[in-house]
Amino acid sequence: MSLNSICTRVFFFAAILLSFASLANAQKPEITKVEADLTGGYIYVTGENFGRRDELILKLAGQPLAILVKTEVQLIAALPAATQPGTYRLVLQKSRGADVLDSVDVTIGNVGPAGPEGPQGTPGANGQQGPQGEAGVQGPQGVQGLQGNPGADGQQGPKGDTGAQGPQGMPVTQGLQGPQGPAGTGGGGASVAVFPIGRAAVSGASAVSTIEGATPLVCLGQNIGQATIDPNWFGTGSVEYRLIVFGQKTSGLAGDDVYFDLCRGSNLNDINGSLLVTNVVTANPQNSDSGWQTLTGSDPVRMNLLGRRRSGAAGGYMHAYVLVRPAP
Repeated sequence: MSLNSICTRVFFFAAILLSFASLANAQKPEITKVEADLTGGYIYVTGENFGRRDELILKLAGQPLAILVKTEVQLIAALPAATQPGTYRLVLQKSRGADVLDSVDVTIGNVGPAGPEGPQGTPGANGQQGPQGEAGVQGPQGVQGLQGNPGADGQQGPKGDTGAQGPQGMPVTQGLQGPQGPAGTGGGGASVAVFPIGRAAVSGASAVSTIEGATPLVCLGQNIGQATIDPNWFGTGSVEYRLIVFGQKTSGLAGDDVYFDLCRGSNLNDINGSLLVTNVVTANPQNSDSGWQTLTGSDPVRMNLLGRRRSGAAGGYMHAYVLVRPAP
């Protein structure tokens, strides 16, 4: 085999390795935005490439979180029940292996103020800089000495190492205790059921085509999706539901917005039912949340999600979900 042939094969093999490495980096999951709802008990993680085949794990301060919703661009997870306000490290990694895919610092709730500045010690005489020694054990704080005369300005020394992060500050005021959460269902899993009722194509948002004029077309809009909820699932005849729509408004003046009506119909695909709740999208992009609503009765309820927009506004939706939990 000639020397030119060997060099050609080596170059071709290296090009293949570089192509595989570039493809792997392009599909790496990445976190772009994090929102936390301490009252509702959820954390919303926005980013890209979450829909990969590998199972993903979210950890908050080293504690794994239960992922309730997973899409290509969104993760919804339940916060631990004892989570307190403060700043935590959120880590995204594979379920197998210890590879960290991305991590960010997340501030949840109110954070306490910085502590007061410590007292100034007596300046000493400027000496020659010696070699850096090993860090010793920190001793107790000494008694503050008398203020001495300022010493002469010395030459600027090299930048020191970054110190360790200090402890979390105490909240300014203690908030009122919230209501008791609902009892979880058997099996040790999450007590919240998630129903996807509207999903656009992976490549982008689906447009809302129904346009209303001077009269709002409540429960008469574009049919986006359906779900059936039974208030007697937990044997009490009462549940709580919550509509979450990841939508967008791409144009329109103030007040010309995009609306998503959750309507109670006589059947699925009924576009002339009675209104349960409306989510309004006024920006691009926006996570609209109806909050927890109560649903009672003895028969299953057919729910239809209908979209409409004011004349002059344009927009659409990416994903829509209904969350259900036992009523307190």
